[in-house]
Amino acid sequence: MSYLLAPALVTLRAQFDQKFPNRSKASDGWIGDAAHRAQGSASDHNPWVVIDGQAYVTALDITNHPAIGLDLNAFTDQLQVACRDQGENRLKYAIHRALLMDTRPQYSPYRWTQSSGHWSHAHFSVHSDRRLLDPRPWNIPMLTGTSAPAPAPAPAPPKPAVPAWPLSAGHWFGDWRGPNAQHGGAPGSQYDWERPHIRAIQVKLQQLGLAPGHAGWADGRWDPATTDAMAAFQRKYRANQTTIWGKCYSDDWQHLFSL
Repeated sequence: MSYLLAPALVTLRAQFDQKFPNRSKASDGWIGDAAHRAQGSASDHNPWVVIDGQAYVTALDITNHPAIGLDLNAFTDQLQVACRDQGENRLKYAIHRALLMDTRPQYSPYRWTQSSGHWSHAHFSVHSDRRLLDPRPWNIPMLTGTSAPAPAPAPAPPKPAVPAWPLSAGHWFGDWRGPNAQHGGAPGSQYDWERPHIRAIQVKLQQLGLAPGHAGWADGRWDPATTDAMAAFQRKYRANQTTIWGKCYSDDWQHLFSL
């Protein structure tokens, strides 16, 4: 009589092959060798189960290959949970690393007990009834990827809105000793309105590491140190757009506050 691997185990093997296409198969196996054949129905690697006139082998060995993520020690623990808590009822027992987990009530079900061998692979046996014909995928996280997904990365904080350009057309910020079109927070109350804008420029230059960082430097007065800091910004970010260094025009303002 010809024999086949139990369809439930055909599916299990196919899932391993799909999830781990480069896995080692050095210790894979299903049909028994001479030593297994001598054991008759005591070994599930022999085709002693017959359903509807067809003989089936109800055991499958899968090679352990932790280097690529196929860690059968972890897999068999997941399989234990699926059988004990999640309704998977096709497995009769599994053996790996000299431990056996049997699902049958008469054998301390779902507990790992001492066994022998099976260090390089895990052995999976399915029940010798019509459950072995069930070809549904095995819902084991290592094979299905149903474990909790990694949290999505936090969204990047939105960039602050660029403040509106506060000067009239043809005016700019620069040294306070400049012409009337150049605004620098000169002494006198009539220039008080300029200083918050200059202070904002100075603070931004500090944040970019282009100006002295000590408290009190951003004082709302455009002095030579502010000219140097603005020129440093232009050299770093606007070297191909700036022809007048150390002053802040509307396009410099837009670029500065967009960073």
